[in-house]
Amino acid sequence: MVDTRCVKHYVALSTDGKQVAIFNPNELKLSVGKFESVENLTHYEPFKDSKNKHNVLSNTLMWSLSVSNELNGEILVALSRPGNSSKRPRKPHAFLGVQAGSFILKSKSPEVNKTEALDALEKGESNPATWIFSILNKEFVQTIDGTGGTVKFLVSSTSNSKVTQEVVIVHNYGITKTTIPLNYHQYTSTLFLLNKTFHNKLYDKNSFKLVDLYFPQTIIKQIGPSTKDNSFYRNVKRNYFFIKDCKLNTHLLECYDLEGTNNGELIKSFKVDSNKQYFKESSRYSYEYVKNNTIIEISTNEKLLAYYSGFNRNNVTLYLMENSLEICTKRFTNIQTIVHIQFICNDEKLLIIGEEAIEGKEVEHSEENEIRVKSSNKSLIIIWDLFSSNSEKESIKIIDDPLNLSCVFQHHRNFAYSDEKIIYIKDGIIKTLDLIDILKASENCDSLTLKSFNETQGDQPDHMIYEPWTELYPRISLYLKDIQLIIGTNSVQIWRKSRLEFIWIGYGKKIDIKSLSTGENEFLLEFILCNNLPAAAEKELLIKLHWPHNIPILKHACIALEYLHKYHHNDQISSTNKPLFDQLQIQVQNIVKNFIKEHPIIFKLSDIRYNIMGNLIRGNCVSIIKKILFINENSVNTSKLLRAMKAKMNNHLHFPRLYSWDSNSQKKSDLEVAIESIAGVHRKETLIVGYLLDYYSDNAMQDTGWMFTITQALPLLYDNHLDYYARELFYKPCFGAKQSRIDESLVSSFELRKGQYKRVHAINIQRGLLKKPNVRKSGFSGFKEKLVKVKMYLIQYLLDIRKHDPSVMTNLCMVPLPDFLVYPQGSPKVVNNDKYLIFRILKIIFWPREYIISKDSQCSPFLRVLARDNRETIFSNPSLAALVDYKWRTTQLYFLRHSLKYIFFALFFSFIMNIIDISNIIHVNDKFSLNVRKIVNFILQTLFFYLGYYLLATEYIQLKHKGFRRYASVYKFFDCVAVIVPVCLVISLDFFNPINLDLNSNGVPLRNYTVAISLTTLVMWIELVRLLLLRFFSGPANYINISLSIIRRVFYFFIFMFILIIAIAHSMYILLRSPKTINLEPNGQSYAILSSTSDAKNLYPDITISQTFDVDNVTDNYFSNFWESIMAVYFWINGRWDQVDQWNFLPVEILCFVASILLITVMQNMLIAFMTSVFDDARASGRQAVLKFRAELICDYETLEKAVSSRKNERNGYKENPRYLYYVAKVDEVEHWEEKGKKYRKMHKTILVDKSDVLTDDDDENVSSSNNKDRKLLLSDDSLNSENDGFCETVENKRIVNEVVKLEQKMNELQNGMKILDGKLEQIFQLLKSK
Repeated sequence: MVDTRCVKHYVALSTDGKQVAIFNPNELKLSVGKFESVENLTHYEPFKDSKNKHNVLSNTLMWSLSVSNELNGEILVALSRPGNSSKRPRKPHAFLGVQAGSFILKSKSPEVNKTEALDALEKGESNPATWIFSILNKEFVQTIDGTGGTVKFLVSSTSNSKVTQEVVIVHNYGITKTTIPLNYHQYTSTLFLLNKTFHNKLYDKNSFKLVDLYFPQTIIKQIGPSTKDNSFYRNVKRNYFFIKDCKLNTHLLECYDLEGTNNGELIKSFKVDSNKQYFKESSRYSYEYVKNNTIIEISTNEKLLAYYSGFNRNNVTLYLMENSLEICTKRFTNIQTIVHIQFICNDEKLLIIGEEAIEGKEVEHSEENEIRVKSSNKSLIIIWDLFSSNSEKESIKIIDDPLNLSCVFQHHRNFAYSDEKIIYIKDGIIKTLDLIDILKASENCDSLTLKSFNETQGDQPDHMIYEPWTELYPRISLYLKDIQLIIGTNSVQIWRKSRLEFIWIGYGKKIDIKSLSTGENEFLLEFILCNNLPAAAEKELLIKLHWPHNIPILKHACIALEYLHKYHHNDQISSTNKPLFDQLQIQVQNIVKNFIKEHPIIFKLSDIRYNIMGNLIRGNCVSIIKKILFINENSVNTSKLLRAMKAKMNNHLHFPRLYSWDSNSQKKSDLEVAIESIAGVHRKETLIVGYLLDYYSDNAMQDTGWMFTITQALPLLYDNHLDYYARELFYKPCFGAKQSRIDESLVSSFELRKGQYKRVHAINIQRGLLKKPNVRKSGFSGFKEKLVKVKMYLIQYLLDIRKHDPSVMTNLCMVPLPDFLVYPQGSPKVVNNDKYLIFRILKIIFWPREYIISKDSQCSPFLRVLARDNRETIFSNPSLAALVDYKWRTTQLYFLRHSLKYIFFALFFSFIMNIIDISNIIHVNDKFSLNVRKIVNFILQTLFFYLGYYLLATEYIQLKHKGFRRYASVYKFFDCVAVIVPVCLVISLDFFNPINLDLNSNGVPLRNYTVAISLTTLVMWIELVRLLLLRFFSGPANYINISLSIIRRVFYFFIFMFILIIAIAHSMYILLRSPKTINLEPNGQSYAILSSTSDAKNLYPDITISQTFDVDNVTDNYFSNFWESIMAVYFWINGRWDQVDQWNFLPVEILCFVASILLITVMQNMLIAFMTSVFDDARASGRQAVLKFRAELICDYETLEKAVSSRKNERNGYKENPRYLYYVAKVDEVEHWEEKGKKYRKMHKTILVDKSDVLTDDDDENVSSSNNKDRKLLLSDDSLNSENDGFCETVENKRIVNEVVKLEQKMNELQNGMKILDGKLEQIFQLLKSK
């Protein structure tokens, strides 16, 4: 049991390592000062009035201490007292008050400089409280009653224009956050208090009120009453809060962002403790025990995270903070437990303090669940060089710890650290430690012997060409025992016998040597690079190469491969030196392959630090990249030289990244580099792009962090004519079968219920700590909340009355494209920047919203993809359908307002033109009623012309933004015509009176005017149907799109059928246009007048009624006019054979017989059969057409100016463009899409990476050493001095062997292509047989 009375002091260090704070709980004294002058700290007594009453009680209390960075001359110190954990009091509602020049948050007591917590402190009570003390003003700035725990100051942003300091208090049920104004004295004036009160009433804002954030329910259930509020000291790192879910089968370390308005947003989730055995072991212990046996540390540049769990023994795991992917796990076999981890030396090294394993010594645990190792154990300091070492063994340095720091780090109160600085208290003595001194002691470099030289001096003449691109001999060749140092014109090389060990190349620049010191297998070279200009004209910084210390061999080898490719691509290699150049390139590649095979951890970390994958891509190192990304699929071996590949799913060597190591600015990702480096658009010229896409998307089934770079690079695929990769990518399983691992308690049951009635329903889950709701809502905010509740109740009621199918199964999935909806930094704000809302509203009343985002680079990746790919097939993808569904919810409100404007425009037109008669409402019988009618008509016309102007102005803005080519479409034509024609008709009504044709007067003929109104009404109905049904009702829109799709599919069939009708009509016209000229008379009928009696007697036998024809009149002879002939033949299809039986003429009968066979028997039945087959495809694509149309509207809306900002929603945790989007999809729909994807991949064998693509023996790790010797040209010592002819001959033989291997691969590819072609031909034959 740890005795807390022995703990005499609490220590805190600011995040920048400059400020130190020490608190003595026995005397209630506070000491603050600089780290460099710990001996001269300034002492304060913040609890001076209560110290005499509290000498004994303070020994039994636990405290938490934190000190802020110095900002504007102000330093803040926070003291928190957790109190008794069994009485976990909730904070009362506090109000803001100012007393005696202090900014104090109080609950009840109005006494000067006193709060309830201070009164309780004097009385000997242990109620939780937190005090924030100002060093500049020597007074309490803020006191928070009822809240205590682990207190931490957040790192203030450099862009903090308000000059505030954020502080968080972590306790056993959540986090309390508050913001302290450093210039808080300005808040004491009466004028400020009045302004602040008015400001809060108007905007419902309070910048300095407490924000309560609660842990997720899964964590709260695990926290027991024994968990102490001050035990979260390891969970807050910089501005992030880390918490681990200890439930069984859950392996997540969650990271929450506490800075600014994020308010506990969940930004990262790390998969930890993948070893199930250790995880089951951890489940047996309490939550506090597990938490205290976990160490989390992030680098200063926030690029890496180091994680250690006591249940994983002596393993330290590194993660990428950018995408939460695991990099590697390092096992330290010589230590038993780790007590401290810290990044040092600009995050280049990792300091680990642990205990050496001693047999028979067990670890004991205190009641506080903290680790206490017996003092007999030996303390060790381990320094892990992350990037500068060239072997994994050399990267670890173990140093004996003479200070026995492991004992100090057992109690978090006794030490503090930041960067390379550590301050701790041991045996009551304050001590500081600079870790740079430890590093210097661990580095033991042998002294070097300085050797003078000139450019012609060397150990012996060397007539080998080591720089084939220059055709020059080396300037310096030195043998340093086992190695040979070659310094050429543009490069520095180190050879060991016949093997290249190191190469440094300066592309296009010459080496100007300044100094060279040599030792045994060691040298120090200092030089600068110069252009071909005079040395004084342009020079660069001094470059130092100290072999073998601190030289990243792998980094320079990858850079060399890039430069060698440039030399080859620019045709700077002569045919004579081509074999030498190829051999040098092979030697450099062997360096990289050796690191991949022997030192994979170094390769991973070097890629993160130096972006070496980008060098390999620019160097077109296809074989090396395949070796990095893929492994052999041995189950489908076909031959020794042919092994199919699959992406690595573990032990990854490469990770996608968007940010450089040295800064937080975005860099070109490796995928973007691959796209820009392609030599053409053919698949064989873009293999690296396909490899990366396949590698990332396959691993995305485990973690969506693999897709970060694909999100940003997707638009570039279309820009570089690589859209076939995008089509294949969207059929990858991660876009439909990526199950979400989020806590389902965060998902509303209401949203899950809605997902049962839709094929895909998007959900924006608020991933983060729950914010305490504001229970005191009044005024407009309260009224708005009531409206929202009524809306939710109505929707819930409508869902309840719908018939629920219990057989419907849904899955909660995740869109595997992080940040796909997020706009890039620097994009213009789409919110109107006018200060007052009334100005924004007036502007929108008189002029439609304009397009704020005009450049493609300012749009989100989602909009950029939609603008480039408008194919309906991509919307069959569940993830893209979910994205459209989510963005449509806000878009449809804008277009609903636009549709309502047109509805009123149509209604006003109907009233004005008497289409809807209102004369019954207003009787024009007297002068007064006539005046009322005129006023009503004037108002209607005013509103009509205003709406017409507004609608046309909207179309003008769209035309101006899109340009004529993008704007021109059938839909836009209807939009313009449906507004312009009614406006013109109303204007004509005002200036001209419609008249009857019989009247001889000026005006518009009434018949033409009526026809114009009729046609205009039809156009307006079509526009209304398109605006309403096609946009807002998915059911009717689906059938409309099915109809349009069928029309498009059978359009050419109609053209052919119409041509056939014209041909037959033309023949009939030629035959019957002038029957008299060919002595052809139509056969008429004769009629008699019969009586109505039963005998039907002819009443007038001398009178016969005969039918007469005017063959030149179109009413008696349709075929006397060509156009009427076409109409008559067309109606033959419907069975109307008018005027055909009156011609008793054989040619007419033959033409009718042929027409009946072609048009009715053949063409009509073909049309029915064709439309039946087309309907099934159109029905399947109808839903996709609806999504396509909505996507086009989304692209319009997203770039428009917004009238109202959504900042309040942002503060409450809701984001309009979330980084991660979830959706509920029906299982049968997803399975149908997966089957469709399988068929697509079967028809397209080359899906991203062709699964028949292979790793040759040169790439295979399991190739025998004998084959390796045949494939590598090893130069012996004798061959270095031999003639170049023999050397070139051997290299030429090697090149021939490589060409033969490549030829064999091409033959295999041709054979596979023939097999695919045979399969497709068989499918075609089967289809023909079935028909």
